[in-house]
Amino acid sequence: MEKVITTTVCTRCYGSGSFSYNLKDGTICYGCGGTGKVPTTPKGQKKVKPTCTSIHKAKVGDILEVSRVLYKVEQIKWIAYTVKHGLLSEPSRESNQQLIVTRLVDGKKYGFKRAVCNSEGFAIHTPEEMIGQEI
Repeated sequence: MEKVITTTVCTRCYGSGSFSYNLKDGTICYGCGGTGKVPTTPKGQKKVKPTCTSIHKAKVGDILEVSRVLYKVEQIKWIAYTVKHGLLSEPSRESNQQLIVTRLVDGKKYGFKRAVCNSEGFAIHTPEEMIGQEI
């Protein structure tokens, strides 16, 4: 039986998606992750819980929790290896896979990137024939 997921207005920010200011995240509400909505389930049905809390361990079909927002992993595919350089105080971000996810509170689709590493801990440079293939 498929779980029914509905939403209600976040009781922390009253639907605005903003709460008190902090230097790290600005005014994003931690109750709803800035969406203004929180997922709920009908009476008698168990609460929707994530099956995975790490983008790096997610598989197709998982319910993924990122910053208190729930997403369903729809597709994972290989992409060309890329490196995004951040500020001097931040490490570079490598990626070679993309997760296509659906946000459960409103059904919007997003893409998260992640890096799959080899046994030595280095990100795999994606071979041309693998780019675009689903996992």
